[in-house]
Amino acid sequence: MIKTWMIFAIAIAIAILTWILYTAYSPISIDKLKDLNRKEQYTKVIDYVSDYLNENDNTGYEYFLERGYSYYKLREYSRALEDYAIVLEIDSQNVEALLYRGRTFKEIGIFDSSLFYLNKVLKVNQNSAMLYKDIAKVYYLMRNFDAALISINKAIEIDSTQLESYWVRASTNLNLGDWDNAVRDYNLFLQSDSSDYKKFLNRGYCYNKQGLYKEALTDYKMALTMNDTFTTAMVNIGEIYRKTNELKKAEEYFLMSIETDTSYNEAYHSLAYLYFILKDDTLELKNLLNFVKFADPLDSRIDSIQTRIDEIKVNNE
Repeated sequence: MIKTWMIFAIAIAIAILTWILYTAYSPISIDKLKDLNRKEQYTKVIDYVSDYLNENDNTGYEYFLERGYSYYKLREYSRALEDYAIVLEIDSQNVEALLYRGRTFKEIGIFDSSLFYLNKVLKVNQNSAMLYKDIAKVYYLMRNFDAALISINKAIEIDSTQLESYWVRASTNLNLGDWDNAVRDYNLFLQSDSSDYKKFLNRGYCYNKQGLYKEALTDYKMALTMNDTFTTAMVNIGEIYRKTNELKKAEEYFLMSIETDTSYNEAYHSLAYLYFILKDDTLELKNLLNFVKFADPLDSRIDSIQTRIDEIKVNNE
């Protein structure tokens, strides 16, 4: 009886050891890799695939495809491009590799290459709202807003339920100076997702351009409520108060911005103009000098501001 038990125990131990060794050293399935990527366990995918490829020279492209995606999500873009290039050497029409190679080039700012690969995918999938949105984003980053608008309109035409598309179109119309249509799309976006304070800032900017100062002020203050260190909102609030001739309130918000960030040059610029209106040369000069100190040397306003600085100095001699 004892011998039979011992044999049974040994058999179980061998079975367990065999399972452990199989789990440790057998190649992981593509389905498992996909599952890990869905669970955002990207480092595990990279480790599994790298170990497997070190032991196996001849393998399908699927391993490179899954590892490339993990690299992409971890923003290791050069490695992602390498893996997707290997996939395309094996299968030159692989849609996923073409798509993510296009997206990766967008992330590193090589926009022509991004469009090249995204348009390759578009040739085989002309009814994809996602693709048109991706292409619109690339054109937007290239500041080709007319082309971006054509692509994002196509995306919305195909699928009008994608919320992000309205944000992309709103931002595009903002840059085109189409305030009415920008506000329309910001409204659609913010009705469903009001969590991003910058969207309120952008809509407020459009209201400001339309001369709707009350609405602009409401949006700027909402942005500031959501992020109490948002210096751009402070300056924009101050600018609205300046336009409505509430100069003390304007000064309050400009100074608040400088207290929050002493290197924020736009606040100095706005304060200088306020003091110009108030005919206070001393404070105007002080803020103009600070603007020049913190501004980008390539700022196109510097020459005219330097002229004004020299003028004040001459007048005060």
